[in-house]
Amino acid sequence: MLKDLQKSTTPAAPARCWSDYTFSAGKDVILDLYHKLDLRLDTQKCLENRHQASVFLHSPDKDVCICRYLYNDNGIATRGENLGLILLPEKIVTLRHGSDLLFTSLSQTLAPLPSQEITPSDIFQTILQKIYHSTVTVLLGFDETLSSWQQDLEKDGSLPEGRELSHMNAALGEAASIVSGHQQLLNAFPEKLGLSATGVNSRGYGMLQAECANMQLVLNSCLFTISALQKAREQELLARNTAAIHNLTTLCAVFLPIIFIAALYGMRFENMPELKAAWGYVICVAVMAVVALVAWWQSR
Repeated sequence: MLKDLQKSTTPAAPARCWSDYTFSAGKDVILDLYHKLDLRLDTQKCLENRHQASVFLHSPDKDVCICRYLYNDNGIATRGENLGLILLPEKIVTLRHGSDLLFTSLSQTLAPLPSQEITPSDIFQTILQKIYHSTVTVLLGFDETLSSWQQDLEKDGSLPEGRELSHMNAALGEAASIVSGHQQLLNAFPEKLGLSATGVNSRGYGMLQAECANMQLVLNSCLFTISALQKAREQELLARNTAAIHNLTTLCAVFLPIIFIAALYGMRFENMPELKAAWGYVICVAVMAVVALVAWWQSR
């Protein structure tokens, strides 16, 4: 099986212990890969789902890890990506939907190393480091944007549009899920790949743990800032609503007495001497004006 898999490996990848596939290779190629790896149907569905949360699937002869991470598409857009890692005893197979730039960088990192010296554990750790670094880079971009908004708020009281805050909040919600998934997966990875807290690869494991901790710190900073900005936005909306209600109250206070007087004398009963008074109209208008001014003055 390993010999067959080697035929489809990425040219820049160390073919001895790493084969890289993309879903863009075509349905026949992917189905053939499923057959050679003897993957269960539920595992296939998880690999094909572009929005699948990070998960670790264990079986006696192989382990399947689906790692979701944040990826910046050459500065154009930020999105969540999924990477499938099929962990065999002597080989790692990656199955992905995209992220060509990330894997080009990964291949360049491994290319200078002698092929015979690269182990599956090296491949695995390098892949995780690249994925973690990609996620941290995106989070740092979020943090920079949020810090800029916070500075604008402190400088002149300006806030981003509500839509921008909503989009950022949604992105951070997905980021929180992704960071949590990274930590859970790192804790679940088998010791057969050398990722243990003790032993010859403890340094690599410690670096990954440190990267996870760094992710969480940056994420916490982002969440704290977005929370402060959302509170400021809510206070701004509350102030606007309060001002609008105050204006409506003022209008009511001004016009309600006038409407009452107009309605009273609009009833036109027989015994209403004011209606026949020579100065009745002028006096009535004057009273309305005085009442309106007093009501406006008191409701300021």
